[in-house]
Amino acid sequence: MTKKLLLLLLLAAIGVTTAQATIRRVGFIATVERIDGFDFTTFQAAHDASVNGDTIQLYPTTSGSVSYSGTITKRLVVLGPGYFYNVFQTSGSEITNANLQNLAGNIQGVSLTMNLGSAGTILMGLNNLTVNVVNRQEALNNITITRCRNVVVNWDNSGILNKWTISQCYGLSIAQTGPSAGFTSDRTVDSLDIYNCLINGPINLNTSPSGTYVGNRIYNCVLISGTNLSLNNAAFLVQNCIFEIPTSSLSGLTNTRFIRNITTAATASNGINNTAPNTGNIFSQVLNNIFVNYPTMGTNNGVNNSSLDGRFQLRTTATTAINGGLSVLDNTTPVDIGMYGGTTPYILSGIPSIPIFYQLGAASAVTVGSTYTVTFSVRNNN
Repeated sequence: MTKKLLLLLLLAAIGVTTAQATIRRVGFIATVERIDGFDFTTFQAAHDASVNGDTIQLYPTTSGSVSYSGTITKRLVVLGPGYFYNVFQTSGSEITNANLQNLAGNIQGVSLTMNLGSAGTILMGLNNLTVNVVNRQEALNNITITRCRNVVVNWDNSGILNKWTISQCYGLSIAQTGPSAGFTSDRTVDSLDIYNCLINGPINLNTSPSGTYVGNRIYNCVLISGTNLSLNNAAFLVQNCIFEIPTSSLSGLTNTRFIRNITTAATASNGINNTAPNTGNIFSQVLNNIFVNYPTMGTNNGVNNSSLDGRFQLRTTATTAINGGLSVLDNTTPVDIGMYGGTTPYILSGIPSIPIFYQLGAASAVTVGSTYTVTFSVRNNN
C-alpha cells in the first residue's frame, strides 16, 4: 500500500462519515503527490467537480497568502482553517490558538457568488469572506455563514432571501443595495438570523421596489465602532447585544424590538429604550468594565494580554452582562449578554466544527506482510 493510496482511503472514509459526501481540497500542499478528483488548484475547478452535499476545503499557501473566488451553483460545505494566529503566523506578541492547525501562510480572502442551486450551502472558517448575490430575481434561500472573519454580504439587486444565518463571525457588514433601473423583483428578506457575532460595519437594508421583512433577529452580538444599523423599519428583534454608542449609528427602527441589551449611551440619546415593547435594556455602561480587554488588548512584557477576539469575553465582575440576557429559544432561561453568551457562544479563531487530522503516519511506504499499521490523530472542534 502506497502513501498516496493510504491518503485516498482516508479521504474516502471521511466522506462516508458525512452521508457519502466527498471532500475536495483546494491548495493543499503535502509530501505526497496530488490525488486526481480530490485535489485542485482553484475553487471553481473543485466546485465544478462536486455534487450536492460535497465539502470543499480551502488551504493557505506555504508562504505569503492566497485568495480564492468562484460561483456556487450547488449545495456545498466550503471550509477554511479558521483565522488569526498559529505558530507560523505570530511575530511573538500575539496570543496563539493551540487548536488551530499549524498551516504556514494564510488565506488572504475568499469571494463567492451565490447563484441558483446554492440553497443550503454552508460557509465556515473563512478569512476575509465576501458573499455576493447579484442581479438575481429568483429566491436564494437557506445560506449559512458561520465562524468566518470580516464577512461582507452584498445583496445587489437580489430577489427573495429567506432563512439566511450568519453566526459566530468576527466582523460583519451587509449591503442590500439597489435597485437599479428596471429591476422589479420582490426583494423580501425573512428569517434572517445574525447571532454571536462581532459587528463592526454597516448593515443597510432596502427592499425597494417591493418586499417585506418578517421574523428577523440580531442577538448575542457585540456592535462596536463603525457599526451602522440602517434597518429600513424592518421587523427585527435585537436581544442580548452590547452596543458601543455613539460610535454605533442606529436608524430605521420603527419595527425593531430591543430586549435585554447593554449600551454605553444614555437612554435619551439613541433608539434603544424601555418603552413597550422594548424592555430590560441597560444604559450608560462602560465597556472596560464589561470586556476583559477593551478597547485595546494591552500587553505584558511585550506579549498581548488576549487575542483580538478573546478581548470581548466578559469580565467575571461584569454583573450586568453575566446572566443578564434571556435565551431567544424560550425567553425565560438566563444567558450571558454578548457574543460569548447564549446557546451557541462565539468560537475563538473561527475554527470549523469538523474533525481535524493533525497527525498521519505509516511505518513504511509499502505493505510488508499481511498487516499495515497506520497512526493518525484527530481533534474535534465542535
